[in-house]
Amino acid sequence: MSRTALRWLLLGLIARLALALGLDLGNDEVYYRLYALYPNWSHFDHPAMLGWLTALMTGFSSAPSDLALRGLPLLCGTLGAWLTYEIGESLGGEKAGGIAVALHTASLYSSVITGTFLMPDAPQSVFWLATLNLAVQQLPKGTPHWGAWTTMGLLIAGALLSKYHSAFLVVGIWGFCAAHARRHFKTVGFWWMNTVGALGLLPTLWWNQSNDWISFAFHGERVQPTHGLRFDFAAQEIAGEIAYQNPVVWWMVWAAIIAACRGRWRRQPEASLLLFTAIPLLAVFIGFSLFRRTLPHWTGPAYLTLLPLAGTLASSWGKQGRRLVRAAIGLFAAIVVVGLAHIRTGCITPSAGLDNAAEDVTLDLFGWEQAGSLWMEFMTAEGLDPDRTALISPGWFPAAHLDHYLSAPSGCRTYALGSLAAVHKFAWVHGEWGTPSDSDRYFLVTDSRNFPRADAWREDHFPEIPWRTAGTIDRGGKPVKALFVIEVPSCPKTDITSVH
Repeated sequence: MSRTALRWLLLGLIARLALALGLDLGNDEVYYRLYALYPNWSHFDHPAMLGWLTALMTGFSSAPSDLALRGLPLLCGTLGAWLTYEIGESLGGEKAGGIAVALHTASLYSSVITGTFLMPDAPQSVFWLATLNLAVQQLPKGTPHWGAWTTMGLLIAGALLSKYHSAFLVVGIWGFCAAHARRHFKTVGFWWMNTVGALGLLPTLWWNQSNDWISFAFHGERVQPTHGLRFDFAAQEIAGEIAYQNPVVWWMVWAAIIAACRGRWRRQPEASLLLFTAIPLLAVFIGFSLFRRTLPHWTGPAYLTLLPLAGTLASSWGKQGRRLVRAAIGLFAAIVVVGLAHIRTGCITPSAGLDNAAEDVTLDLFGWEQAGSLWMEFMTAEGLDPDRTALISPGWFPAAHLDHYLSAPSGCRTYALGSLAAVHKFAWVHGEWGTPSDSDRYFLVTDSRNFPRADAWREDHFPEIPWRTAGTIDRGGKPVKALFVIEVPSCPKTDITSVH
């Protein structure tokens, strides 16, 4: 790796460490922590890889710290940057590889979502890029040896065990071979690679056949068109992609796509392999967005795939390319510094207070350790026995936050209330715990950010019981949210969904 590329890699690692140390776990992260604490062959939302690797990285701890939980994505972000360099260097030399690493660092998707936060995208990104790196080296040149075919198959299996839409890797490889290397279809190794890769589906299929194929029903509903033609949804998807990727990085990636359409890499089959992988993924999810709401990080692997092409193109632009790289890095640094400062201090909206908490999404990443301290003080004041005390909360969020920051340190349990669609993985966690005890004491707990849903549940079940305030959470020297508690008179068993 060149010195320039190494500098960008280290800069990205420092920025990601600052975020990992400065932010509480987000809604998704505390939820995915359950994958590591209660590993299985698969889960309601995603395959099993994230849980397996996180459990391994945390030493199978029953109470891992925030930094320990983020250890896996921090490692994945670093490996992803290195693999991006390797692919870029294969396409256009050291300069192209260095620019590709810079763009990887500047992208919020690759640096934050896959490189800092505990998400299934983190391991997927490494298996995805490692597959492409090996494929770029092997498929255009002759016939890969058995070891290369086997390794590619194992990497594809790892990607499929991380997220379902890693299947686009297979689409890309098949498309490339059909267009540029049909000889591979005649080799046993190619079919062996596909067989090994398909093994990555077996744990997911095994688990789902025992659970009414719930994962496929859940994700099928997420992509099933439910509206007429909705250009506003598509506009939201594209705007989200621009924001997630960093506007400068997004523009450079699409400049590379346009250059490819104009024949820029016509004689470079390695570039075709990347395009055959990325373009179908982009087309499918942008197409979905014309009919229903989508999430912008679903197309993230496509942008990861195209960063080396963007780096190769920018390496030919001279000063303009260098200015764009500096602009991308500068914008990323500004977002990290300003974002971290605001989440920690509220400096952008200093007048905001308790009345604004429900609308302030940054509070999802702040104040949970203070909430944990308030809960410990409440338990002490009430003389509660942790073994006979449980928290309850409607839905998987904020139940996952309560479980990590309040229940785990105090020795209690947290039950998520609602249907399977509302509680997700918690249903299987409840199943492992067994039937809730009628002799335990149950407390409905929430904070200002999540108050409306908890209060709606209280109104439906115990409208006569008023809320108690356990204390306030301060940011920048002023209260920004409160912790609310009520004790319910009986165990709400009918609202606790369990799967055994």
